[in-house]
Amino acid sequence: MLKKLSKLVLSIFCVLITACATTTHIPLDQEVRLKTKSVSINESVPLPDTVFFHGMKQALTGAIAGPIVGGVAKEVVFDDKTILKNILQTSEIQVGEILRSGFEAQLEQSNIFPKLVRNGADAQFNISITNYGLFKKGAFDGALRAVIWGNLSLVNTSGKILWQKAIKPEAFENRLPAYDLAYYQEHPEALRDGFKALSDIIAIELINDLKR
Repeated sequence: MLKKLSKLVLSIFCVLITACATTTHIPLDQEVRLKTKSVSINESVPLPDTVFFHGMKQALTGAIAGPIVGGVAKEVVFDDKTILKNILQTSEIQVGEILRSGFEAQLEQSNIFPKLVRNGADAQFNISITNYGLFKKGAFDGALRAVIWGNLSLVNTSGKILWQKAIKPEAFENRLPAYDLAYYQEHPEALRDGFKALSDIIAIELINDLKR
């Protein structure tokens, strides 16, 4: 029974990943890369109004009760999402800026492009976040890890997309700090650290894709 529930939760999460990350991958042409002398990163990172939350209560409610307690499940999710949103707001944890800063740091170190400038670049990186929040790895694992879905693209001054890749969680769970929601409430910096760690992992993967 426990094994079946674990598989069910993991299957649901895989469906969520697929639904949240449907961006077409556009690799960076090496000739285009060599011709691009300067790049910038858009300082605006759009975020959705709501947050993602999938914890122990949601997993057990969905796996055991199914549609019978659908209304109750929605109330539970809403309550946990509200708590998470309040932590982010009161502690000024700006997930968009955290992701942008992590990517900027990795881009500077990579030397893929000759110059990283604020204005007047040959092309600009645009980052958008379509979903973000906390999730649990296994059906009966109470620890919650940061998660981000989105898209990052490199666009030239004519509006042409030179490179594009989806931002999505892929086999990173064991590299992230994980705590329950009550701990994050008492220690909001742990939540900030989780998103920073995730952003560093995402940034490295994006840079590696640019280098290919």
